[in-house]
Amino acid sequence: MAGIRVLLWDVDNTLLDFNAAERAAIDAVFARFGLGVCSDEMAAAYSAINVRHWEMLERGELTKKQVLEDRFTEFFGRYGLHVDSIPELNAYYQTQLGETVVFMDQGDRIVRSLRGRVLQCAATNGTREAQSRKLRNSGLDRLLDRVFISEDVGVEKPGKAYFDEVLRQAGEMLAARGDTEPLRRDQVMIVGDSLTSDMQGGNNAGILCCWYNPRGKENDRGVHIDYEIRDLHRVPEILRQQEEGRAVRKIYFAGSIRGGRVDAALYRRMIARMQERDVVLTEHVGSPELNVLERGAERDGEIYRQDTAWLRESDLLIAECTCPSLGVGYELAYAERYGKPCHIFYDRSRTQLSAMLTGNPYYRIHPYESEEELFRTLDEILG
Repeated sequence: MAGIRVLLWDVDNTLLDFNAAERAAIDAVFARFGLGVCSDEMAAAYSAINVRHWEMLERGELTKKQVLEDRFTEFFGRYGLHVDSIPELNAYYQTQLGETVVFMDQGDRIVRSLRGRVLQCAATNGTREAQSRKLRNSGLDRLLDRVFISEDVGVEKPGKAYFDEVLRQAGEMLAARGDTEPLRRDQVMIVGDSLTSDMQGGNNAGILCCWYNPRGKENDRGVHIDYEIRDLHRVPEILRQQEEGRAVRKIYFAGSIRGGRVDAALYRRMIARMQERDVVLTEHVGSPELNVLERGAERDGEIYRQDTAWLRESDLLIAECTCPSLGVGYELAYAERYGKPCHIFYDRSRTQLSAMLTGNPYYRIHPYESEEELFRTLDEILG
């Protein structure tokens, strides 16, 4: 049987907005225990401490009990706040985490649309109390075929033993439905936002890895990623491509960002056309919310490292060069260095390309006079 048969969904910050739930829960804790007002700065500090403690758990450096209590001890110590009983506070916090439900990218509708087409399971490291409550309040416990909370499995993500047990039970569920073909690991895909938990766990288990990366973070952990998406609506398309047995190309789309955003709407339409069949690594280039003023040495360094990594990972580069951009010129040269096929589009009525592009036989140049002509050529390239 071709295609993906089992889809493992991470919960926090994949199907559900954990940041929104976390902020509501910490505000509730401050109110319940008379700690005053939790400022934005304090909430951000707690969130960073919490993430760091969970990552220590993933590396086997802390127990879950230590994570749940030590994070608050460190946080309250930093701000000189006193609480009589950290365990009591944490127990209340766990109940509040499940009270705020905000879906990422209409995740409930996506899960519902895939029911019956693929076995869908939640794969989460959260506590039983918090995760059971949020899954129940969100209705995901009724939409998903099974929920695997690490506390119940007995092993945390990214441990291989966690995924071994999940896949064993998934195979049994498929067999109970009459699908007796042995489940292969390349027929299982995990969708999650965490490189250290979800993607590393997928690597450890030898299954397909779909990194949900809505903010365009850098893959700084060196983990293998099969698919990188900004929007969960891409998941059904990936399943469809897998069912067809068609190789999915990774396209690096290049367009002006700091050089001018006059063609952003065109970029968005081009990206949408490419995504009908393939993965666009740089879909953010077409986003109307892209912050062109975000600068600084640290942020620029992150952008450079991520974009050059995407260029090396890509199968081809497609650039829209009507609006001149130094960055796009660099990306084209970088892609040529790594032997990536490069296609350059430009509106001949609005601009003239540099001779450094038109005079280089490596680049495939596609002038156009209308969007109809542009998309006709684009379709020919994409096959």
